Amino acid sequence: MRFLSNFAGLPRERVPLLVFVHSLMIRARHELGAELKDADLAVVVSTLARTFDTLSKGVVYEHKSEDLRLQAVITRLGETLVRREELPGAPPSSDSDVLAVLQTIQSAIETHQKQVESQKSYLDSAERVFRGALAKLPEAEARGQPKSGPLIVEP
Repeated sequence: MRFLSNFAGLPRERVPLLVFVHSLMIRARHELGAELKDADLAVVVSTLARTFDTLSKGVVYEHKSEDLRLQAVITRLGETLVRREELPGAPPSSDSDVLAVLQTIQSAIETHQKQVESQKSYLDSAERVFRGALAKLPEAEARGQPKSGPLIVEP
C-alpha cells in the first residue's frame, strides 16, 4: 500500500498517535460537514503543526488561518489535541510527539497531492486504510471543563 509507505520512518511508539490524529481529521470532516480538499487539509495540518511547534518550545500561541471555514476545523482539532489526555483511550503523547506526527502527515499530504493518478482525496485514502483501527477508537470529544482557562491563548 503506497499510502502507508508515507509513514515508514515514523517510530513505532508514535503509530497510535498517527491513527488517533487521522481519526480526529476524519471525524471533523464528517461532523462539521467540511469539504476538505487536499489543499485545505494541508493548510489545517500545517497551521496545527506551527501551533504545536510553538507549544513544544513552551510558548502558548495559536496560529490561525485566514480562511474562516478552515479555522473552524483548526480550532476543533487544536482544542482536542491540546486536551488529548482527557480523552479515554487517547494514546499518551507529548506536544513534541504531536508535532512530529503532524509534520509526518503534512509530508504525506504533499506526496499524495503530487501523485497525478490519485483519484481519491487524502482523507478518503486514510479512511479506507485505517478503517479497522478507527472503529476501535473512542469518540474524540474532550470532556469536562478546562482546569484553568483556555490552554491556547491568543496574543
